[in-house]
Amino acid sequence: MRLLLAAVLRALGVEVVSADGVAAARKALAAADFDAILTDMNMPSENGIDLIRHVRSGGRHAATPIIVISSEIDGPLKRDALMLGASGWLPKPVDPGRLGRALIDLDVLASDFAKDHEPSIPVCRAAPPPSPAHPARLSL
Repeated sequence: MRLLLAAVLRALGVEVVSADGVAAARKALAAADFDAILTDMNMPSENGIDLIRHVRSGGRHAATPIIVISSEIDGPLKRDALMLGASGWLPKPVDPGRLGRALIDLDVLASDFAKDHEPSIPVCRAAPPPSPAHPARLSL
């Protein structure tokens, strides 16, 4: 799923830094600034709740928007993630159009971005779309 999301985001003109778990995400977040954080709920050894707790505990990304991606539509994990400070929740499978809209709503992508893209952005394109003047940088 991470590779597919990264491809979708790159097609949107977003710079993506990918981490294969919470420990790798902590390292990436300590090393650079990001405009948003996307996290799955289920990861090796630790989960999305652990990452949200870490990010919201303070530091350079304490106010960075966090979008959780999960197969759980509703329930205790979603409630806990939102209570701990997740900015949004997207169900799996992720619809690229909904992801783009969520990033616009969180002011990660420019609002005029929607005018230039279809409501449901395809994963595969013959050529990448034009990049925004200042591409967003996301940790995934």
